[in-house]
Amino acid sequence: MSSVKAASPADSTLRLLLASHPRVELADEPSSSGSIEIDQGGWLRRVSIGCHKADWYGLIETADNNPLVCADHASTPGTLSTLIWIALAPIAMSGLILDQPAIQSSVNGSQDEVLFALEAIGLTDETTISVAEEAGNLVGLSAFVPIARIDRPSDLDDLYNEAYGRSLYIDSADKTAFDPDEIEGSPRAVYDLRFSPGEDSALLTIRVLADRRGKCGAAQQVHLLNVMCGFEENLGIPDRLT
Repeated sequence: MSSVKAASPADSTLRLLLASHPRVELADEPSSSGSIEIDQGGWLRRVSIGCHKADWYGLIETADNNPLVCADHASTPGTLSTLIWIALAPIAMSGLILDQPAIQSSVNGSQDEVLFALEAIGLTDETTISVAEEAGNLVGLSAFVPIARIDRPSDLDDLYNEAYGRSLYIDSADKTAFDPDEIEGSPRAVYDLRFSPGEDSALLTIRVLADRRGKCGAAQQVHLLNVMCGFEENLGIPDRLT
């Protein structure tokens, strides 16, 4: 399998990941861009984060790969939008949501990009987002979603497992402990579902934890690069980030 040439990106974690990637030839000269700029056999391509105006934008796990592998410029969601997408995409696409969710997050994001991400999964700007920013690499989100009453809460687990069960980088709390010490420094995100039944409706609480360098940052960009270029999905992504 052929390699690609890449400019040396400004982000230090991204630069380290690309430097150890077996299919990337990293140039010595630095780039001021936060994107991965590659030359794939004369085809100039770009992998960004948080750029909703790219040719392709989205969460890899919910993507149709056909337009992605053909894109000149592809982008993962930004940090907050990635957390929102993981938490809400499966339930938003199910038709079970009765009212707009309320979200509490430890990280902020670009308003335009977050609104675009919400619309991409079928939600609106009426979704309430409150942010209590915290320092450090660990980021998290809790989403509170009024949903239609269901007889089997296990159906919710099945819904999320259908979306993420084959993912390398999104785990349920049943597979990976919902433990900040385990998630910090990991390229994976973990989610947890809590179901509170009512007479005519129910409340679904979804929590997500990730590292801003991992699933919410550089590791997700490298994952996207791998899919775009036809490499193995986990190529160049270590189990622990330095």
